[in-house]
Amino acid sequence: MNFAQAALLSGSFSNGDGSTVYDLTALGELDWAYWSSTADPFSGVATNSKSGGTLIGNLTLHNGTTMRGTTADRTVTDVSFSDGASSLSGSVSNIQGVFNNSVNTTGAGISVAVDLPDAATVYHITVWVSGQGIGSASSEFEGLMTASLNSGGAAAYTDTSLVAGSKPKADGYYNFTVSSDVDDDIFNMTYALSDGSGSDNYFSHTIISSVAVSTIPEPASILYFLMGTGLVGFGFFRKPFRKN
Repeated sequence: MNFAQAALLSGSFSNGDGSTVYDLTALGELDWAYWSSTADPFSGVATNSKSGGTLIGNLTLHNGTTMRGTTADRTVTDVSFSDGASSLSGSVSNIQGVFNNSVNTTGAGISVAVDLPDAATVYHITVWVSGQGIGSASSEFEGLMTASLNSGGAAAYTDTSLVAGSKPKADGYYNFTVSSDVDDDIFNMTYALSDGSGSDNYFSHTIISSVAVSTIPEPASILYFLMGTGLVGFGFFRKPFRKN
């Protein structure tokens, strides 16, 4: 039985450590996708994604001119998977990601959207990002992550935590907890250049490289489970869950 709940959107940023291999199959029980290409221009279609996944959309251009892959100075994020569509299993080292060809340009970036089919479900969404020539100095751009629901049911999330020099490109990831108060809402994420002059790095840009989607059980389901097992008052568990 599903119960309506208020929309929510919260997020947090973590720096990549350059040594972890992220298991997209485990992190994206509902869906996952990654983009690793040298194409210029780039179409936005995932290089690989979860077999049968339908929640994650293609990458799209946010302002600027065209999207492109990378031919050099790659990121340091590594991923693995065992339920892919184009390749069933494998791993990618130093995933390249995709960025906006309008480098060193305020407002230029990359976007991706995730379908949220069920208003009674709380979704956990991870997006891996990286960049070059972005930081906190007044002479550098900031890499601005903006996340929002189409319905506007929850306040938008913004963050500029990633600090990236020149080479190698610095990496990190955002973890979002999201639910909507309407079925089939869309969760939008945009990572773009913001503020600053960019004079510290003429090739400043932001990258999105992969996304994973799982679910967190709705509160009512957790409560009924705990009541049935006599565990109310002793805490509760979380269970993680994935589009294209």
